[in-house]
Amino acid sequence: MKKTVLITILLVLATMFCFADELDVDFSMDAETKLGLRAPWTDPVVYDGRFTLADTSVTSKLGVYYGDFSAFTEFTYSYCHADSLNSLFKKNNNDETPDSDGRTFSMNEFWADYSSSFWGIRVGRQKAAWGKADGIDITNVLCPSDMSSFAAMTSDNSKLGIDAVRLSFNGDSFTADAWWIPVFTPSALPLDESNHLRKLLVPQSVDFPIPMLNTVLKLPVKIGELEKPEKKIQNGEFGLKFSGYFSMLDVSLYGFYGWDDIPLLNYGITFGQPQFPFPAMPNGLEVSGKYERMAMLGADAALPIGETVIRMEAAFFPKRHFQKEAESILSGDSNFSEQRNELSALIGIDWMPNGWTFTAQYFCDYVAGKLDSLERTDKYTHGATFSVSKSFLDETLEASFSGVINFDAFDTMFAPSVKYSVSDQLSVSGGAYIFLGGPHTADQPRCDGQYGKYRDLSTFYISAKFSM
Repeated sequence: MKKTVLITILLVLATMFCFADELDVDFSMDAETKLGLRAPWTDPVVYDGRFTLADTSVTSKLGVYYGDFSAFTEFTYSYCHADSLNSLFKKNNNDETPDSDGRTFSMNEFWADYSSSFWGIRVGRQKAAWGKADGIDITNVLCPSDMSSFAAMTSDNSKLGIDAVRLSFNGDSFTADAWWIPVFTPSALPLDESNHLRKLLVPQSVDFPIPMLNTVLKLPVKIGELEKPEKKIQNGEFGLKFSGYFSMLDVSLYGFYGWDDIPLLNYGITFGQPQFPFPAMPNGLEVSGKYERMAMLGADAALPIGETVIRMEAAFFPKRHFQKEAESILSGDSNFSEQRNELSALIGIDWMPNGWTFTAQYFCDYVAGKLDSLERTDKYTHGATFSVSKSFLDETLEASFSGVINFDAFDTMFAPSVKYSVSDQLSVSGGAYIFLGGPHTADQPRCDGQYGKYRDLSTFYISAKFSM
């Protein structure tokens, strides 16, 4: 892979030199480092380490333009050394070394494009954001998410590129895009055994009671194969977007037929060899899974009113697959998902008075039908997000505060931050990611919800970024 990327870059550079007089070339590079410490009130046993973030990355962007043709590439080299730093603070670290060196290379985008006044075509790895929601995915299903690490999840851009062909048409008051994605790209999940987020997806072990022997076995959990769709033409994904721009309103319509980015999980008990006169005993739990087809029809609208913008967005997912609960699967149910109709919606408001920016959103999700055997327990879920920001000192200092709350479990996440621009190229910032569970009750001493399960990853961080 690295050899292919290097050869491609060299070919692009050779082409640039051949047509140097006729080409326009843009090159930029960002170098960023971020260091985060676990909040003092978190449980050191749950998260075994002081450093939750210790990431350094260099991102390079190269754009080449020749008449109606253009090409663009963006790649990132990153080094995550949180595990290495944490090993220095452990009492017995003689035999404890990180499972990997933390170095990764990723090709975020790499495409070639032709664009005229009416139509255009783009081929290669690319990114696109659907919808008008801020930080909440309603119709934004085209690009999968990067949930492989805490650093990726808290990044400003946590979406992965897709290898696709995009055909575009442009008019005076409309645009239309048609996407064909021949190869499915799933969301990146934290599946490595050394990844601290893995236990939030799959536990390290489960208790397995055996009433006949009046005992409970602790079975280790192993992750097996996650079955992806075969690489065939008929297994491709398709997307359509139509946008209209009017004097009082902007409207977009969406259609998508592809694959759900998150796998549906199956659970199976594994057994050891029988020891006469005893039968074979359970010795583990294997988790496997597969990706299911998904369709989506959606729309959004933005209505500007003076200093205020009202945003609306909705998506309908017909017969989407939902995960069944583990107990139902282990009891002998051959199907580990059931299909239900799903409706998601959002309404938001942006208000920008006198240099301030206020944003608030209400989002909701409804699943039709019975949920008796499903992992999801609530037919209707909802929540809200908010943010406020202001610039000071001739816009060199920016302070912001944002958060999200789920109204079902009342779990929350808050993210205060301050950023200071030392120069046009250098900026430093600091902030926090605070995760809180819902209110505790006598019947439910721990209420995690969607964000509360990350409570022991609450982090204070500092970062610096240099751009050229």
